[in-house]
Amino acid sequence: MLHFTSFSFNIFSLTTILSVCLCLDRQPAVASEQLKARFEKEAPRCWQKYRDWCDRLEGTATVTSIRGGVMKAHERFQYTHNASCKLLIRQSQIKHAGTGQVLGYNANYAFVLQRKSNDRPWVLISIGRAESKEYGQIKNELEKGSRFLATLLFTWPDELGDLVKMDSFRVLSAKEIERQGTALVQVEFDNPHPLPGAGEELVPIQNGTLFLDSKRSWSLRAGEFKCAYSDTKSIVTLEMDLAEFPGENPIPQRRLAKSVSRSLDGTVEYKRELRSEFELSVQTRLPADDDFKLSAFGLPEPVGMTGPRRSFWYLWTGGTGILCVVLAVAVARRRKGKARQGGIL
Repeated sequence: MLHFTSFSFNIFSLTTILSVCLCLDRQPAVASEQLKARFEKEAPRCWQKYRDWCDRLEGTATVTSIRGGVMKAHERFQYTHNASCKLLIRQSQIKHAGTGQVLGYNANYAFVLQRKSNDRPWVLISIGRAESKEYGQIKNELEKGSRFLATLLFTWPDELGDLVKMDSFRVLSAKEIERQGTALVQVEFDNPHPLPGAGEELVPIQNGTLFLDSKRSWSLRAGEFKCAYSDTKSIVTLEMDLAEFPGENPIPQRRLAKSVSRSLDGTVEYKRELRSEFELSVQTRLPADDDFKLSAFGLPEPVGMTGPRRSFWYLWTGGTGILCVVLAVAVARRRKGKARQGGIL
């Protein structure tokens, strides 16, 4: 009897232990699914809200590009805006190769300036009246150039919101971790898709890992991505540092992107670093409209573009009337001439 009781107790204990182990093993899986659901529901909405908030920022970004241990580019970007105007100045920081460019627009016109070095005067390259094709093109280029304001939403080189919208994007797992003293959410994802055809947009990321701050707009704090191109495959790592700024909307201070690319046959390897330093702040004073005009760069204001477009319908009407009178006189003379010829014959 004692033997039977002991045996029953051992079976009961073993069953209990197994049940507890199964429950414990199931808990991380349940937590991961819940976190995945949170990410898919909350993150895109938070990204859009944060993207809109970034429109309030102004300041500079200094970007250094290093390839194979050699500095290839060192540029400073300066961005400012008000309610109806925007301005982006890009200036190389390399001696004797300090080319610069200005993209700007105001309520009346958009313009592009260039100079060959930082001690040379600006030269007007392109200008377009408001609502013209040129105006729209310059405005679009400026918007692309100012994306560094929302650098905490960009991978390599795609925006998080665009990446997760792809049909091939799939979250594999999500878990809470601590990274460099900060609580983050680690999201593993897969994104297998073929390379695009000619003229189609390339999204190189095929899979990777996101480290996101769920308490601060689900912003990107680090990442690792495997990318595919027509002639190479790359592994890219990102690390972000934040400036001291309270609240749920973070401001970047530094970003380090490293990539190691190999040719498809494995014979050639490329290494690249992109280092970015940011000095950004929330705009507290709107600059005057005059700061977004050609005259702010020592150039004359364009004639006929400093006010609202006028309607010249009266000129067209008057011109048409004059043309009709001229034609009538010409026809009358021609008929008169023919009548005289007919009388002689």
